[in-house]
Amino acid sequence: PNDPTSFKANPDMMNDASDEEEEEEGKKKKKKNKEDEDGKKGIYKPPRLMSVQYDGDETRNEKQARSLERARKRALSSNLMQELKEEYLDRPMEYSHSSSNTLKNVISQREQERQDYEETYFTRLPLEKKKKSSFHQMTLNSIGDQVTRFEDLSVLHGGGGGGDYEPGAKKRKKQMMEGKKKKGGGKGKAKGKKRKFK
Repeated sequence: PNDPTSFKANPDMMNDASDEEEEEEGKKKKKKNKEDEDGKKGIYKPPRLMSVQYDGDETRNEKQARSLERARKRALSSNLMQELKEEYLDRPMEYSHSSSNTLKNVISQREQERQDYEETYFTRLPLEKKKKSSFHQMTLNSIGDQVTRFEDLSVLHGGGGGGDYEPGAKKRKKQMMEGKKKKGGGKGKAKGKKRKFK
C-alpha cells in the first residue's frame, strides 16, 4: 500500500465518463467538415434572407397609381423640366446638389481637390491616359444623356399619360434586348477560312 506508483494518474479512468462527449464532438467535426466543403473556411457567409416589401394587399389600381406617381416625380425632376422652370418662372436661380447633378459634382470635386493639392505643393500632377480618357468619356456620356433623354411628360397632363405609359415597358425592352444578344447577332469571330491579301 505504500507503493508511490499507485498514486500516479490513470488517464484510462477519465475516458469512461467522456465517451458520450467524444461522440458529440465527432458529430460536430463532421458538420464542420461539411460546412468547409461547401465554402472556404474563415469566410463570412451572410444569411440568404432578403426583406421584400409585401404588396399582396394592394389592388391593381393602387399599384398603377403608385407607378404613375413615381413616373410623375421622375418627369418633374428631369433636366428638361428643370430648365423650363428656370427659364419661365420668376424665381431666383438655384444651385442644388440634387441627384441629377451628381456626376457634375463628383467631377468638380475631384478637380477642386487636384487644384488645391497643386497650389499647396507647387507641383503639377500628371494626368494618366486612363484617367483622362475616363474623365472625357464620363463627360461625353453625361452630356449625351442629358440632351437625348426625354422623360414621358404626358404623365403631367393628367391621369393615364396618354396611351404611351406602361410601367413594365423598361423591363420588357430589357428582356427583348437580352433575347437578341442570345440569338447571336453581333460582333464575333468570322467563321471560315481567313483570306490573305498580297
